[in-house]
Amino acid sequence: MKTRILSGCALAVALCMVSGVLADETVVDQGFSRKFRQELTKLVEAGKTTPLAKLVEQLDRRRTKLDSLPETSDVVVGPVGVYARCKQSVVAVGRLYKCDRCEHWHSGSATGFIVSSDGVIATNYHVVENDEGETLAVMTSDGRVLPVLEVLAASASADCALIRVDAEGLVALPLRAASPVGTAINVISHPRGNFFTLTRGIISRYFRTRRNGRSGRWMAITADYAKGSSGGPLIDDTGAVVGMVSSTRVLYADLDDEIPTDPQMVLKHGVPAKAILSLIERD
Repeated sequence: MKTRILSGCALAVALCMVSGVLADETVVDQGFSRKFRQELTKLVEAGKTTPLAKLVEQLDRRRTKLDSLPETSDVVVGPVGVYARCKQSVVAVGRLYKCDRCEHWHSGSATGFIVSSDGVIATNYHVVENDEGETLAVMTSDGRVLPVLEVLAASASADCALIRVDAEGLVALPLRAASPVGTAINVISHPRGNFFTLTRGIISRYFRTRRNGRSGRWMAITADYAKGSSGGPLIDDTGAVVGMVSSTRVLYADLDDEIPTDPQMVLKHGVPAKAILSLIERD
């Protein structure tokens, strides 16, 4: 595949076309989280949400039809361009729940990204699978809180799910089915409530392993992420999604210890974009 690198002026023009102008990128984490909880509470009280238990039941849906997906590009824009272009397509995915210590509503958040402009969101299977709570919703970068209406398709073995919200005109990210080891990638996610955090690394390998009783193909990356990043897009330097955050694994120096105390490396594992595309039927 041939790639074309934009000059400084051309890149500025491209960014303006996508996001208008370069604005203040400051994120107020507590305000974002508070608005998500407050708006979702209103939706629950108004009876406009789908019970979480019902969404979990729908995880047995294997494939769904989508009319159109955005096309990939060969234009390299780099991490600055990726963040400016793709931040608007990354969402927070969270549950509304009550704990056993008070009567207040609480919310937790993971990550997802927009797959089609009419409200289809990709996230991890394990993000939806947790049925301890009232409902599930997404919050866009511009502050819209949208209840998840249904699960369209999911795979436990590949840890991916497609969910639907009621929205039109969303900005979707394209999916690239294959990318070689060494490809530069960017992660936009919400580690521990640090919303819209950008980290950068490469695809370090592909490997096969068994999860949930089935063998599957996974990818490892070097970009950092943490709890709350689940479902976040792994984006190449053209703005295409090549995979999705899934899990971490800590490597210890001495596995003979009853409780390992010498961590050496944290492996970051992701879902290849091909697994997400396998959930989609196209005419």
